Amino acid sequence: MFRLSTRSLIATASAFIGLGERAGGSEGGGTGGLVELVRREVGQSGHGAWDTALVHHLGYWSHFDHRSQHSSWPLIATASATELGAFGAERKIEREEPEPGDVFLLYAPNKRQFVRAGIIVALGGRGKFVNGNVFHEVVTIEGNTNERGHAGGDRTLAMTRKLSWEGGDRFLRWTDLDPYLAAGDPTRSVDSLGGRLVVRKAA
Repeated sequence: MFRLSTRSLIATASAFIGLGERAGGSEGGGTGGLVELVRREVGQSGHGAWDTALVHHLGYWSHFDHRSQHSSWPLIATASATELGAFGAERKIEREEPEPGDVFLLYAPNKRQFVRAGIIVALGGRGKFVNGNVFHEVVTIEGNTNERGHAGGDRTLAMTRKLSWEGGDRFLRWTDLDPYLAAGDPTRSVDSLGGRLVVRKAA
């Protein structure tokens, strides 16, 4: 089984830049097969935002072991940023300071919910908005967007965003979760300090 790796996730996500409903963004190009796939993997039927579903696809397959036929990706399979946020809060993996490889959740104050998810691949500086909230400038990879970072776009792109914990945005440190629980084996876990496999009694 693969150990949790931010490098694997970032490398996989980077390979998807430009892909989406129209491959490479060319007029009339592509069939939308990628979008249909990522939606199907999380049980999303019909239309709707696919940015959070793409996060699951990238995480799942970047941590898939073809020998055991299991993925150690520890986040839930969902197309809803709100559901992903609830999972992160429940498992206590929200962090105030972002790191490369974190999954970010973009909060919309007017809707009072998370509206977008993606992967942080690089950090910039920090500053303050006019309302005094501290922000972190980050480079992200996210699906269902366009060159302006708007929702409803047709591609996976690298974006620069200013995200703020104080403004409601969240950074999920999924590497703090147990990969063996993701594979359905609650009797084993990984010692995060020494990388040793330990066996414990099931609850």
